[in-house]
Amino acid sequence: MGCNPSRVSFVSNENMADQSHRLVQEIWTYVCNDYYEEVGISFMIRLFHTYPELRKLWIFAANLDMEHEIRSNAQIRYHAAKIMYTLNEIINNIEDYDKRRKILENLGKSHFIYDVKPSDFQVL
Repeated sequence: MGCNPSRVSFVSNENMADQSHRLVQEIWTYVCNDYYEEVGISFMIRLFHTYPELRKLWIFAANLDMEHEIRSNAQIRYHAAKIMYTLNEIINNIEDYDKRRKILENLGKSHFIYDVKPSDFQVL
C-alpha cells in the first residue's frame, strides 16, 4: 500500500484565465461567422418575453407581442446588431480590462438618456 504520485498537473489561475479567454474568443468567432444576426435578434426576443416590463425602454417595441413582430421589426434588428457589435468589442478586448471598462461605461452613458437604470442591466 502506498500513494502513487498523481500525473495531474496544476495550472495557475492566470493560465486558466488565458485558456478561458481563448475559448470564449474561439466560440465567439464561430457565432460571428454563422449566427451573428440570429443571436442578436434571439436575444431581443428572449429579453422581451422574459422581462416584458423592459419593452417600455424601447419606444418602438412597446406594442410588439408576437415573435414574428419582434423578429421583423427593422428597429429591433438594428438594435440587435448594435448589441452584437458591443459584445464583439468586449470579447475582442477580453484581456484588456481598461478597454472593456471603457466600452461598458460608454454603454451605460448612452443608455442613461433613455432612462435605463443600472438595475435594468442586471437582468442581462
